[in-house]
Amino acid sequence: MFAVKRALKLNNNEATLMARHAGFRRVVFNFGLSLRTQMYSEGKFTDSKVINEVKKVLTNHVKKQPEFGWMNQLSSRVYQNALIDLKDAFSQGKRI
Repeated sequence: MFAVKRALKLNNNEATLMARHAGFRRVVFNFGLSLRTQMYSEGKFTDSKVINEVKKVLTNHVKKQPEFGWMNQLSSRVYQNALIDLKDAFSQGKRI
C-alpha cells in the first residue's frame, strides 16, 4: 500500500481566503452549537426546529450586526454546509 501526497500551491491571497472561510465555518458551527444548548435548556425542541431557529437567528440578526459584516463577504455555501454538518452531528450523537 502506498500514499500519494498532494499539496496545494496557494498564493497569499488564496491562502488568506481559505483561512477566512475555515474560520467562518468554525464560527457558524460553534454559534449554532451554543444556540442549540440554550434552546434545549429552555424547552422542548426537535433537532430540525433547532436548526431552523439557528438559521433564522444567524441570518436575520447576527449577520446584520456591524461586527459580523465580514460574514457577508464570504461564500454562503460555507455557511449552509456548516449548518448541515451541525444537523448531522446532532443526529449521530443520538445514535450513540
